[in-house]
Amino acid sequence: MTARQQSEPGAVKEKQTSAKPAASRIDSQARQLLLATIVTRLAAQQVRSSGDNGATAPASERPGTLPRQYIVEQVGEIKPLLRECYQMALDGNTDLQGTLKVRFTVVADEELGGLITDSQVVGGSATGNEGLVECIRETMYALRLKAPEHGGKVTVTYPFRFSRTASDREEGR
Repeated sequence: MTARQQSEPGAVKEKQTSAKPAASRIDSQARQLLLATIVTRLAAQQVRSSGDNGATAPASERPGTLPRQYIVEQVGEIKPLLRECYQMALDGNTDLQGTLKVRFTVVADEELGGLITDSQVVGGSATGNEGLVECIRETMYALRLKAPEHGGKVTVTYPFRFSRTASDREEGR
């Protein structure tokens, strides 16, 4: 199986490793159900907190934190999907390479974990390839994270670098 080796966050390089389950991936239907549950719980928390005259911001509005290394590791779990996006884009443009910066927002419930509620490409040199941009943006929704420390939500801007591997060039991609 091909896995991704990271020399820096967002860099996609290939190496051979054994199969590893991707615990951080979530399918679309499960994501929608989990997101609905999280939103319902956050709304209930907001109603409960409104009894204190608004002295405390609802959990969905408070900034939380997630360790940088944890985010890097979890994004690493969806790198095969991100690589597929790049491979599809290469089919239409064999010279495509560059960077994309993706901003995504995580909301969570402590019991259920965190999900991406918003994913936007906010910059980079490869933004002109609409297929790549859309695929990467949508793939981020497959990411599942633990709840942010201190509750609330976390917004992350994550850089991705795309370049062809030696095997891509040998195959004429």
